[in-house]
Amino acid sequence: MPSVALDIWSDYVCPFCRLVQPAVARLRAELGDSVRVTWRAFELRPEPTPSLDENREYFARLFRAGILPRAAESGLTMHFPPKHPRTRRAHALTA
Repeated sequence: MPSVALDIWSDYVCPFCRLVQPAVARLRAELGDSVRVTWRAFELRPEPTPSLDENREYFARLFRAGILPRAAESGLTMHFPPKHPRTRRAHALTA
């Protein structure tokens, strides 16, 4: 029985969800079988929520200022996405 149970709600297109993966890997390496990690589906922008307008400067600024530095600290390479797709089908396929 694990002594730590961690449920992580994430979406495939959420850059912040990707940023947590190295920390989770370190946690699993340190705690071994005493930690149970369960990844759960969270659709970031379900219909009819409007998709992000990636051409808007605030999103590009957020990506450059908030995401890219954190990715570099974790040894990850990330790129500003040309499009923000819907993910319902991806979540359904992996459920």
